[in-house]
Amino acid sequence: MLLPLESCAFNARNNQVSDQRKSCGRPNILYWTFAFRISVASVSCAGKKGIVILLMTLGLMSGCSLFRNDTIKLCINRPEIAAYIEYFNSQFENIRVELCYKSSMVQSLLEGKETPDLYFGEWLTGSAVLDYFESLEDLFRKGRINRDGFYKTILTPGIYEKRQVVLPFSFTIPAVIFSSAEIQANMPNLIIPIEYLKEQGSPFNQKVRSQFKRMGFSPLWNRDFLYISSVLVGAGFREDIDRKIHWNDEALQNAVEFLREWVNEINGGYDMEKAFEDKYMYEPVSKLLKENRILFYLTDSRHLFQILEEQKRDRDFRWLSYDHKIYVNEEVLYIGIPKQAKNKRGARIFLEWLYQGETQSNLLRVNQAKRLRVFGLAGGFSALRDINEREFPKYYPLLIGKIPAADYLLFPGPMPTDWEEIKNDVVIPWIFESAISESQPEDLEQKIKVYKSGNNIY
Repeated sequence: MLLPLESCAFNARNNQVSDQRKSCGRPNILYWTFAFRISVASVSCAGKKGIVILLMTLGLMSGCSLFRNDTIKLCINRPEIAAYIEYFNSQFENIRVELCYKSSMVQSLLEGKETPDLYFGEWLTGSAVLDYFESLEDLFRKGRINRDGFYKTILTPGIYEKRQVVLPFSFTIPAVIFSSAEIQANMPNLIIPIEYLKEQGSPFNQKVRSQFKRMGFSPLWNRDFLYISSVLVGAGFREDIDRKIHWNDEALQNAVEFLREWVNEINGGYDMEKAFEDKYMYEPVSKLLKENRILFYLTDSRHLFQILEEQKRDRDFRWLSYDHKIYVNEEVLYIGIPKQAKNKRGARIFLEWLYQGETQSNLLRVNQAKRLRVFGLAGGFSALRDINEREFPKYYPLLIGKIPAADYLLFPGPMPTDWEEIKNDVVIPWIFESAISESQPEDLEQKIKVYKSGNNIY
């Protein structure tokens, strides 16, 4: 006995395969046979209306990957991501990702000569490029990706006109390495405030014939430390919708004063620091730490575990902080679908796969199985909070008890697409000059303006 049309249509709808890996990657032939039979039955029991159901079913079948191969073109600038693509391709039969490499994704986006289906890299949240990306709000609305699984503020830079257009994937945070034998037992287990480096460095410092033989730490050794300190103190560099760069000038001046005082009062002034640096700092900082020449040095999570593996035993680390906040590096990895992409459906399948908890756990396993010397996910922590808290300690036992809570993390706001160049060529040198000089250097805003006008800044 044939079923009524309503019953046939209901059953066909409710037997659709929601798992894209089954329906568009490994087609469920048994399902399609069943659905086809239901649709044929509908023709017999419902005449012309049944034909509509049949055509809809055939359209759904042909619209998926059952009868054709799908290729997703993914553009990267980080080679470690290739291992994840290899894993994706091993999981799907009829949909594959092909890689292209672009050293400058921003330039590629703006020139528009070649349009991949996905861009996966840094500096994709600048106002100059956000308008080039497709809205991803449908992935949240349909429950394919859980918005609440992300750290809340890491999503903000990827929003354009109230729509999420790029998604964060991973991020890094700065760490301080030290010899546990030289540090007080009452040190916090998770973070190391920048003030602590200053306080502990002073008694460690040792002079011989008016020259430093040991120096605990200098904010001038690693120029990134100058910028990180300024942001932690509250400088808050960011870009507005009109592509103008803003910051809190009072907080920046406070940071400069703090650094200047450190150089002059703790380390004897710039000349004394420079003499120590010239005499000793040509050696690897890990060797200087081992020789008890220095007390601390700065790295980040991307390189941290390789360093600790090589040094073992009495080395330890903490996340650099100020006022219980941990700076998150601005080179956050984002991924998005350009509006001109040819395979947007395939790109969405990839994104849905990438942001499943099971997928990210498996990618951590891929790192170890392939012996990749890469920390975490593409060198960083996941943008998904639960993955960091639940999965990372399984693969990195040193992280047990050292995963920062969400409210510790100070994520960057929207940044210009060329902020890396502006920061390294203008902002950090300006902070450096301010920290070693009593006189005020040229106005920072003016220096940035001159730099942008003389360079190809988007």
